[in-house]
Amino acid sequence: MKVNFPPDSSILSSMIYEGYIYVLSICRNDPSPECLQGLWRNKVQFYFTGNDVKHTLKRISAQIPQCKQIDAKLESLAECLSLITPDLEVSMKVNEDVFVGHNLEMKENWLSFQIMKVDRYMGISSMESGLMKKQVTCFTDLSGAYLFFLGLISSSVVTIGNDYYFLLFDTSQVPDCLANPLAWFSVKDQLKADLRNALKKVGRVSEEIISLESLLDSSVISAMMSNRLERVNLRLLKISSEGNTYKVYNDFPITMLNMRIYQNMKLVKSLQKLVNLLIIPASDFLNGRDKKGDGYHAYMALKYVYMFLTSDNSTYLNMAVRELHEANKANEKGGYLRWITYLIMR
Repeated sequence: MKVNFPPDSSILSSMIYEGYIYVLSICRNDPSPECLQGLWRNKVQFYFTGNDVKHTLKRISAQIPQCKQIDAKLESLAECLSLITPDLEVSMKVNEDVFVGHNLEMKENWLSFQIMKVDRYMGISSMESGLMKKQVTCFTDLSGAYLFFLGLISSSVVTIGNDYYFLLFDTSQVPDCLANPLAWFSVKDQLKADLRNALKKVGRVSEEIISLESLLDSSVISAMMSNRLERVNLRLLKISSEGNTYKVYNDFPITMLNMRIYQNMKLVKSLQKLVNLLIIPASDFLNGRDKKGDGYHAYMALKYVYMFLTSDNSTYLNMAVRELHEANKANEKGGYLRWITYLIMR
């Protein structure tokens, strides 16, 4: 099992490497059919779009006789692909089109999904490939599709309407992940679960909120420390379905560092609880639902907590306390007072 091309930040390459690391983290480098089947059990809400879907699904059905009917839901495709154990040594071919997979010559079996085409191909040098000014089409065979959709399943955070959120390893982190996939995946999976809850509450990407959820996630911090990871680089992607295509609306970097505040886990856990309290009123403000007026101050308090974490300057924590006072004036039932007392007495 191997991916025979270097990682890059394109959706095509990123998802294939996510799938590759996912397999390694659970099944190691010589996966059994039974272990591979277990990887498809995660349920992800995702719908395929585009004019090529029906034709592509027919091609898959023709190549996998056990698949009698496949629809445009990822769950349906996952059920189908779980029935096979393809050759997972995936290579890449670049000419007029981009093709990834095991058998680079069987063009009649090529597959193409819109989700693979949401960004311009960025792998091999544009000067060498002649793709400097071209918008290329991405094709795959069953081996490439197998890893691509395992990557999509393993990196999926949450689906909100037509918006799909994915947590991916940064390209710079891929070599480390390949060397110790289980350690890195344990950190990503924990953060993915917590970001899912935050995104459901907020309903949108907010730099301060996402960063705070990440930097103050005590479970993630513990996973980093137990695996002796000093730095974890991730990307939170928001991909939206629009008509017959997909667009990337956010590619937000998340960097987890072993900061000095982690020496005081009591403070970390208290700030984590405070952030969880402030997320709902802050999201009301961000989404125009701040009827009581405390949402604005909750959001400002979050900004100052974020500035405190990133600068290690306690002045910002004092400014957060002032915003909590203002939030309490606007909504005395908001539960802000006990946090004011704690932060003052810290």
